[in-house]
Amino acid sequence: MVEWIKIALWIVLVPLGLIILYLAGVIIWGMITLYAPPPVENSAVPKPCTDNTLPEDTLTLITWNIGYGGLGKEMDFFYEGGVRVRPERDLYDRYRKGILDQLYRLGNIDLFLFQEVDQSAKRSYHDDQVKRIQGVLPGYHTLFAFNYRVRFVPLPFLHPMGDVQSGLLTASRFCPQTASRYAFPPDESWPTRLFMLQRCFLLTELTVNDQPLTLINTHHSAYDETGEAKSMQLEILRKEATDAYQKGHYVIAGGDWNQNPPDFRQERITSGDALKTIDPLIPAGLMPSGWKWVYDPSQPTNRDVDKPYAKGATRTTLIDFFLVSPNVEVVEVKTVPVHFEFTDHQPVVLKVRLIRD
Repeated sequence: MVEWIKIALWIVLVPLGLIILYLAGVIIWGMITLYAPPPVENSAVPKPCTDNTLPEDTLTLITWNIGYGGLGKEMDFFYEGGVRVRPERDLYDRYRKGILDQLYRLGNIDLFLFQEVDQSAKRSYHDDQVKRIQGVLPGYHTLFAFNYRVRFVPLPFLHPMGDVQSGLLTASRFCPQTASRYAFPPDESWPTRLFMLQRCFLLTELTVNDQPLTLINTHHSAYDETGEAKSMQLEILRKEATDAYQKGHYVIAGGDWNQNPPDFRQERITSGDALKTIDPLIPAGLMPSGWKWVYDPSQPTNRDVDKPYAKGATRTTLIDFFLVSPNVEVVEVKTVPVHFEFTDHQPVVLKVRLIRD
């Protein structure tokens, strides 16, 4: 009887010990390899150049979270209630081709703001999406800032996501003068934060028609249950944006805010999709008078990825949009209805005019 008890204990304790050892090793490895950039980090910019003239009187921008080419309409995602980690290779290749083809079709765009662009990651088959995008945007100056740089993501346990190097990509027809990565405070508790995004925005200073333009590419927290992290992130961005405006700059911020804009109302969306509101909305009084939150109220820009996309059944919302300073006139804003075919976000195109004194 005693021998059977010993055998039973070994059967239980040995696997349990191995699991504990594995988890401890993963956490220690995460701490050793933790990507911990400073609050503000300068990014490399192309050599000085002179192509800063706007041929027309309007400037056209696009913001698009491309979902690392892994979240097209057939996909769900384990971290948001689904079960899958990445698409099959042929499906990934189709998503990537669809995204790049869409960039060709978008026409004359001056500035691109991309989020969730993988430089190298298991989830996207270590395909360098930065180089892929550079390949379809010849002549553009590109800047990149990491916001997800983890050597090994251990979840899900049986099929871990593995290594991820991903971030924000800004592409500009105009020569950047400076570019800086601004870190957001952590939005997850320890040790989860070791394996999650290190949120940030990429601030680029340009000269357009001899006028200074501050361009902000941002990606805010998605899993902040209390809203505290989102509030801190908005405050950091607000300060940098208003400081630039007070210096006489034009300011345009765009990206994936993971919040609905002020005054968002579901009933204004006419796409026929199921809808949701993310509470709380961005506070209407966050920015001083004259600043404008700019979005297309008729189309959603993001869908839930707890299951594959089905129009009218999958919940959608509007979280991709722009913020512009008082000296920027909005000419037009339009969400491009690509129906979540290749990513869980839809691109948003903005046309503006820079108002001279």
